[in-house]
Amino acid sequence: MYMECRRKHNALLPKVFEKISFARTDDNDSADLILKLRSLRNKYKTEFIKATIPESKSYLFEAEIPRVADSDLYEAVAFIIEEKAPVTLSDIIFGFRIIDYSDPNKFTVSVSVVPRDVVNFYIDIFNTVGFIPVTFKVEVQAVVNAVVPIGNKTSVIIVSMKKNKMIISIVYNEGVLFATTVDVGGGIFDDVLVANYPNSTLEEIEKLKFTEDFISNKRDGAVQTGFLAHADRVREQINKYYIYSQTHKAAGAPTESEPAKVIFIGKEACIPGLVDYLRSVLKIPVEQGDVWANLFNISNHMPDLTKPESYDFVETSGLLVDRD
Repeated sequence: MYMECRRKHNALLPKVFEKISFARTDDNDSADLILKLRSLRNKYKTEFIKATIPESKSYLFEAEIPRVADSDLYEAVAFIIEEKAPVTLSDIIFGFRIIDYSDPNKFTVSVSVVPRDVVNFYIDIFNTVGFIPVTFKVEVQAVVNAVVPIGNKTSVIIVSMKKNKMIISIVYNEGVLFATTVDVGGGIFDDVLVANYPNSTLEEIEKLKFTEDFISNKRDGAVQTGFLAHADRVREQINKYYIYSQTHKAAGAPTESEPAKVIFIGKEACIPGLVDYLRSVLKIPVEQGDVWANLFNISNHMPDLTKPESYDFVETSGLLVDRD
């Protein structure tokens, strides 16, 4: 996903959207990706970029460190990383965010760790095509930047639903406490439609999925049954980590650390009726996230994208949000 923005007053307005696909035989096969990125570089003449690191390539956790001076924070976090993550300090790059200042003797921090060779892999690819990366953010933190309002101090659960997976993150005070990937994505709804509409093309199946409310509509009983079964699988996963967030709440943690709501994001979150179903069966409020919340007000500007298409750019949007 590629996006450029222009500044207008206090807003960042998207002016270029591009979605590219590339082929690969394994995680290290970058030949076609390099070809496609070089085409982007030549098309837009961009030099400096910001980019995301996939959640699957990173390790995120929360930790407590002694309350130290700002100049000693980096060393204090580095000291506890090897205790918390299966890594060697010399082999990783890390970032952190202080999420709780309330204790006079310690800080609570949200830490993201990425293997150095992963970062170098991406740097090498970008440099090969002429891009200069100035910032990398872990995918889930980019999503937080996009959909959690700046200054929000409460805890939320963010569910990013993609075609073949869901990334579930527990967020407090704008920092990621926990993130996991589960193998339940929007593709399971495609399977129901393919089975019941065998003569339809994949394009027609995709259109049906995002225009017809098969969850609420009893017109097609077989499809509704299938959609409801899969919607319940989504519910089970969200509820599992909602319970986890409650049972793993730190002793003495402020009441704001209790998740206040679920923010549902990702193109597959736009399946008609799915959010309404989750609202009716979960014990925590559910809402669809606003991809552009921290860039501009959609009442004043409307990108040339459908709502499902805009959700493809949630991580890209979050790269442009500065919380520091």
